[in-house]
Amino acid sequence: MKILAIAVCSLIGSVSSYALPNITSGSTVTLNGTYFTDPGGWSTGVNGTGPGLVNGVFQPEQQQWDFNSVWWNGNDNPNNNIVLNLNGTFVIDGFTVQADDNDVYEIDYLAPGSSVWQTAWSIPAPGGFGLTTSSNTLSTAIDATELRFEATGGDGLYAVSQIDANGYAIPDTATTLPLLAAGCGGLVFIRRFIKR
Repeated sequence: MKILAIAVCSLIGSVSSYALPNITSGSTVTLNGTYFTDPGGWSTGVNGTGPGLVNGVFQPEQQQWDFNSVWWNGNDNPNNNIVLNLNGTFVIDGFTVQADDNDVYEIDYLAPGSSVWQTAWSIPAPGGFGLTTSSNTLSTAIDATELRFEATGGDGLYAVSQIDANGYAIPDTATTLPLLAAGCGGLVFIRRFIKR
């Protein structure tokens, strides 16, 4: 019986900390500011969308910066930012972002119960051409409910086509604790039944 209890608890622990490949996929994305105006002489393709930033689909490397991306003229709209409501609390240990190659960006986060944005990753310009993918593993994992993406430097013409975060969901204790208690109660009942 003790072995069964250990197995059940191990299963519960492994399920609750299952690492997701892209925890931003269920996010609600809000574009704050003005987008898709004045590409500074560049031709434009199909504009990206907020939900497209978290669908896990990366564009071909070095594709033109304003093709299938969320792009903006930061000279005219310097306060633009993109907020991802994760719709839950997540432990995050790294990011992968595809953005314009010659600009500097930042990902900030809100910790559970906080209204103060903290920096998670300052993304240096990787160089090259067009949409370029960068990844980073955090030295210390963070707990976050929301993420914010913004430009902090570069040529003023900014773009992002994908924002992924690596990690796992923190279970909602209001839901998981009653289930765990019920499961333990069930184990006690089974044990007493077997002893008879």
